[in-house]
Amino acid sequence: MWIPPEFSGAFTALALFSDGIKENVSTSATWGVTDNNLGTVSNASGGQGLFTALRSGQTTVMAAHGADVASATVNVMPIRLIGQGGLVFPPPNSLLGVPVVTIDGFGAATAGWSFQASGEVFAGGHDSTDWTPQVQINAGENPADVVIQQLVTANSAGARLMVWQGNAGLYASYAHAGQSFGAAKTIPTTTISDFVNTFWGIKAITVTNAGEALVLWNGGLSTYLSRYDAVADSWAQPLLLGDMSVLRAAFNANGEAVLAWQVQDPTSDRYMLLASVYINATGAGTGLQAAEPLYVRSGTGVFDLNLSINSGRDAAVVWAAAPVNPGDIENVAYAAQYSEQAGWHTKRVLPMGTALRAGNVRIGMNASGHTLVTWVDASQSYIYVNRYTPAGSWETAVAISTLGLGTPEVLALALAADGNAICIFWDGESFPQLPFKYRRYVSDQGWTSMNTLQHAGRIGNPNSSLQAAYNENGQGIMAWKEETGIVIGSTSYSISYNFMELAPSINP
Repeated sequence: MWIPPEFSGAFTALALFSDGIKENVSTSATWGVTDNNLGTVSNASGGQGLFTALRSGQTTVMAAHGADVASATVNVMPIRLIGQGGLVFPPPNSLLGVPVVTIDGFGAATAGWSFQASGEVFAGGHDSTDWTPQVQINAGENPADVVIQQLVTANSAGARLMVWQGNAGLYASYAHAGQSFGAAKTIPTTTISDFVNTFWGIKAITVTNAGEALVLWNGGLSTYLSRYDAVADSWAQPLLLGDMSVLRAAFNANGEAVLAWQVQDPTSDRYMLLASVYINATGAGTGLQAAEPLYVRSGTGVFDLNLSINSGRDAAVVWAAAPVNPGDIENVAYAAQYSEQAGWHTKRVLPMGTALRAGNVRIGMNASGHTLVTWVDASQSYIYVNRYTPAGSWETAVAISTLGLGTPEVLALALAADGNAICIFWDGESFPQLPFKYRRYVSDQGWTSMNTLQHAGRIGNPNSSLQAAYNENGQGIMAWKEETGIVIGSTSYSISYNFMELAPSINP
C-alpha cells in the first residue's frame, strides 16, 4: 500500500485451506503493525484491517489467523496533508485556497493556505528535520474577511511574512526568525474603494536581509508600496509609486524591485510595455526610477511576461508578443536586461532555434546573474529554455520536454548559487493532466534526464496549481492540490486536498 499521512486504507486477509478453498478471514484475524509511530491498524468490529497512516516511512501490517501470519508492506509517503476543501460543485461552502510556499536559507520551509469563504488562514511547514505544527494564524482576530489571494515569503535568516487579500482590505502576519507568526494586522491602504476595485491584487512581497517587510500592490489604477517595521511592529502608510497598473513585480533580498506594466494609446492603437527599477533607500537617485519603454507595437500588446531581480540589482524582463516583422503570425520571446552600471540594455528577441510560437514565459536568476528563461511552444507542444551567462550571451533555446498532444506548462523554475537549476513542469504527453515531471540543469554538463515526482496524484488528479520555492543552496519545498470525485445521489462532486512535500534538490 502507498498512502499519504492522515489517510486510511483497508487490508483484506485471505486464508487458503488444504482443500483449496479461499476464505476472507479479515474479521477473525488479529491485526498488528510493526511501527505504531507510522500508522495503526484496527481490530475493532466492522473495521478490521483498516490501516490509518500517521507519518512518513515504511512499516509492515500483519494478520494472524491461528498459527498462520501474513504480512504486507505499507509505504507512508513523505508528504503532508495540509487541508481538505469542501465540495467543489455545487458552489462550495469552504473551497480550499491553493497553497503557497517559501523556504529560508537554512532549509526551513513554510506553506500557507486558507479556506476562502471563512477567511481562515493557516501556516505549517518543515523545520529541515520534521514537520511543524499546523496553526491558524488569524484565529479569533478581526476583521473577518474572505481570502481572495495569499502569498508567503522568507528571508535567508528565517523571518517570514504572510500576506492575504480580502474583499475589505489587505492583511499580513510577520514572524521573526525562529518565532511563530504574530497577530494579523491590516495594512493601511489609501481607501477601501481603491483597494477593492483593483483587478490585479498583490504583486510582490518580501522580507529583506535586514528583516524589513515590503508589500507592493495595485489599488484602482495606481501602484502602492507599504513597509513593515519589525521593531515597532507596525505598517507604514502606503507610498504611491505611480499611476500605473503593474502587471508583474519582483523583489530582491535588499527590497529593490523590478516592475513592468503596459499602456495603450487609444487614438493610435499603439501598445507600450514599460519597466522600472525601485531602489529601496532614501536620498537622491532612490525610489522608482524612470520608466523604460521595452516594446511598442500597434494593434496588440504583450501576451505574457515575467521578471526577476537579484541581490546585485541585475534585473531581466521577458515576455511573449507578436514578432516585429509585419506579416509574421507566430509569437516570439523577448528579453530586456538591466544592470546598475549600464541601466537597461540587451533588448532583443531570444534565439528560439527550431521553435515556432512562444508563450507562458518564466524566468529564474541567481545572485551572480546566471539566468534561465522557459517558454512553451504551443504549436509543437514543447517546453524550451534559453540560458544566459554573464560571461557569454543568450544561448539558442533547447527543448527539455517530450513531444505530446496536449500543451505543456512550466510550474516552477529556480537557480542555485552554483548555477545549477531545476524546472518542474507538465509534460503535455496527452490531453488529460499527467504526473509532474522535472529536469535539472547541471553547470558544465547540461540538462539531466527527466524524472517524475513520485508522490503526487495518489489520492486524485493533481492539477497545475503546484507551487515550489527554493533557496540558493538548492533546497526546496512544494505544495499542490488534488481533486477526487464522489457521487451523492445522482450528482457528481469533487473534493480537493492540499499536500506539501520537500521538493527535489536542485543539486543532483
